[in-house]
Amino acid sequence: MRLPWVPPLDTIQTKFTASGCGNSAALGTGAAARSLDDLHPELKPLCEQWLARCAEQSVRAEVICTYRSVADQNAAYAVGRDANGKVVGRTITKAKGGRSKHNVTLPGGTPASRAFDFTILNADGTCNWNLASSEWKAAVAAGKGLGLVWGGDFPNNQRDCDHFELNG
Repeated sequence: MRLPWVPPLDTIQTKFTASGCGNSAALGTGAAARSLDDLHPELKPLCEQWLARCAEQSVRAEVICTYRSVADQNAAYAVGRDANGKVVGRTITKAKGGRSKHNVTLPGGTPASRAFDFTILNADGTCNWNLASSEWKAAVAAGKGLGLVWGGDFPNNQRDCDHFELNG
């Protein structure tokens, strides 16, 4: 089951004043999914293991985006760009619809995202975007330990710190 996802306002505000990493919190309304069932069959068990490893270390990790339709991806791409695609403000993705690992489907159209975006929650339920925190360090190490590619290791102009994806 795919759940509609509208990010909490504090997620959007906090993320854009944080380290400059990440993008998923600003997608706005739309049908971007956060169901693990919308992950690629190779990624879903890795994501479940990542969540379990985070929990074992008392890190409150939450998946905030899995599959994104081409239309949702194009909407995300349009943020911070004029009608001609020229950058005029803060952008949240460099990938047009169909070019993101969030847009993958299996034959027949079943969502099979090869990526997921996440957040770390503080004890009060607000989002922790402090990449220097022990929780973030533990979450990143857990994902890398499973062989996932962390978006924080992307080149500076493409960094996406709240993102993991399958290698390859």
